[in-house]
Amino acid sequence: LLALRRWDWASEDDLLELAEKWFPRCAPLAWAAARTRAQRADWPGAERDLRRLLNLIETSTLDRVMSFDPRIGEDARVNLGVALVRQGRLR
Repeated sequence: LLALRRWDWASEDDLLELAEKWFPRCAPLAWAAARTRAQRADWPGAERDLRRLLNLIETSTLDRVMSFDPRIGEDARVNLGVALVRQGRLR
């Protein structure tokens, strides 16, 4: 749905909120949300989504119905570092 931004029936923020509300354990949607927020330079939002994604992967609490490339865990760690650097919060 994020690819359908031209539609007027829902804003990008509405779609992100709905995805998190209705599919909170879906790794591909968490990844897409983090990517969308990073593209908008919403670094705190991207950090939150990346941390949620990594927690889902590390605790094996993610929804296994929707397949995804397992490399997103590695990419999420790198992108979390980028989000922290952009916020001046890398520890």
